[in-house]
Amino acid sequence: MSPNVSVSRNWKWDRCAAAALFGSVIVTVGAAVLVAVSCPQPPWSSLPTFVAAYRPFQSFIFVPSPVLPLSFVVVLAGFHCGAKPEVKAWSASALAVGTVGAAILCINYLIQGVWVPSLVKQGSDLVGALVSTNPGSLFWALELFGYGIMGLAMWLAAPLFPGPGIDRPIRWALVVNGAGSLLAALAAVFDPRWVLGPLGLAAGLFWNLLIIALAGLLFRRARPLTAVK
Repeated sequence: MSPNVSVSRNWKWDRCAAAALFGSVIVTVGAAVLVAVSCPQPPWSSLPTFVAAYRPFQSFIFVPSPVLPLSFVVVLAGFHCGAKPEVKAWSASALAVGTVGAAILCINYLIQGVWVPSLVKQGSDLVGALVSTNPGSLFWALELFGYGIMGLAMWLAAPLFPGPGIDRPIRWALVVNGAGSLLAALAAVFDPRWVLGPLGLAAGLFWNLLIIALAGLLFRRARPLTAVK
C-alpha cells in the first residue's frame, strides 16, 4: 500500500470515481462520433456556411460533456479524502484547481448546448465567435485552458503516488496529462488552428487513451485493505 494515500479508507469511492471517469470518456467520445457521422459540419469557412449546415442535433455532443470534468473532480475528491495529513496540501490544492477547471469547462458546454442553438435561431452574428467548428472561437479558448487547468490539478496530485508498483504508472500518467494539457493550451495562444488539424486529432486521441488507461489503473489500485499485499 502507498505510504501516502490510503486504498482502504475510501476504496469504494475511488473505484466508483475511476469507473465514472472511464465511462465519461466513452460517453463523450461516443456522442462526438455519433454527431460527426449523422450530421457532420463542414470545416469552418464562414458563418453562413455554418448556419446552412447546422442541425440542432449537433448540440447533442455537449449534453453529456459536463460529466467528464465533473468526474475528474470526483476522482480528486477521493484523492483528498484518502491523503494522509503530510500530503493534504497537495491533495487540497489539486482539488481546488480542478474545481476551477471543471467550472470553466461546464460553462463552456452550457454555452454550446444551450446558448448557441438559441443564437442560431435568432440569426445572431455572435455565433461565429462561439461555435466549436471555428478554431479561433471562444469555445477553444475555454476548452483548452479549462483542460489545461484540470491537467495542472492532476499534476499536483502526482506526489500522492510516490511508491513503486502500480503507483509508478499512475504518477507518470498524471504528470504526462498535466504537461500535455498545459502545452496544448499554450500552443493555442500562438495558433489555435492546430486543434482541428491532424495534430489536434492525434493529440485528442492520445489524451483520451491516456485518461482511459489512468482510470483503469486507479480502479485496479483501489481495493480493500485485506486485498493489499
